[in-house]
Amino acid sequence: MANLVITGADNSIGTFNELMPNFLIRQTNPLNPFPGKIITVAVDPVDVPRASQESKQDSFRAVAGVRGLMDLFGGHEYHWSADASWDLNSTKAETTLYSLFLGAAITAGLYNPLRDLTNAPMISQSQQNSLRNVFDSFARPQIIATNWRANGDLFETWAGEAGISVGAEYRRQFQNNRANYSYGDYINTLPGLSFLAQPNSITQNVRDTYAGYVELDIPLIDGLNHVPLVEKLELSSAVRYEKYDDFAAAKPPMAALKWTVVPGIALRAQYSQGFQPPTLDQLHSPAVSNGPFGVPITLSYVDPLRPGLPNTDACFSRPAAIRIFVRRPPKRGTWE
Repeated sequence: MANLVITGADNSIGTFNELMPNFLIRQTNPLNPFPGKIITVAVDPVDVPRASQESKQDSFRAVAGVRGLMDLFGGHEYHWSADASWDLNSTKAETTLYSLFLGAAITAGLYNPLRDLTNAPMISQSQQNSLRNVFDSFARPQIIATNWRANGDLFETWAGEAGISVGAEYRRQFQNNRANYSYGDYINTLPGLSFLAQPNSITQNVRDTYAGYVELDIPLIDGLNHVPLVEKLELSSAVRYEKYDDFAAAKPPMAALKWTVVPGIALRAQYSQGFQPPTLDQLHSPAVSNGPFGVPITLSYVDPLRPGLPNTDACFSRPAAIRIFVRRPPKRGTWE
């Protein structure tokens, strides 16, 4: 049996506007109409447009697979399946800012935020263009994966058939990021602004992941040979191996015991280990933050759950749980 599934989505995140910042006019500034006082003024959006951002996100997924039955190990029937998938996501955002150079323009006398008090002329279109800065970002991650699975009975115990599930997976992940910066003319004509410029950048990273797992389900006591207060007792254990070509390998285990007290009431105790490797961005694209005076500073990625520690290590978790399951009998009066 074969199947093919293709899905897609086009999500426009939309546009938003931000309030313009306030600026201080000091006593010595010739634009200050109140000598000897420091005043705070808000920029009139009629003169200078507010910051805006437009973003768009697209996604595409295609999956194809086959499945069937086969006989192995002395006539045991096994269900098997194989599939391949392709996931593509793209996010594009364009941010336009006018406030980045306003402070320097006010100091240089190129923009008068007190136009309504001093009858100064409105800002010209060329001045708006000199203040206009555009940041264009584009991210396009892709994942190509294939999975193989099989499950069936492995051997017979006195309490029933022991089942086994095996699987293997290969996954290739692509990460393409692009950042383009376009600045107004003031970055070159006004003093002290050139250090704000950031270069355009293109980053491309690839990760190959190989994984395999095996799981055993072994019945210890079943309904035919049960003992008082033990209707069924089942043991499950599994281990998964994952290897990342740009990081490390992990072998997280799992063990569980399910105890059915009476039909319809069961307790399950489980211990497992989780493994979360760092993402491609965390490994290859360190965070950038604006330091004093807006100077960009490259930082190591910091895990918010472990402040102060760069998140270049995998995250392990070891959850243990005990759960109680209660099933109601169907209308016929017998338990499922």
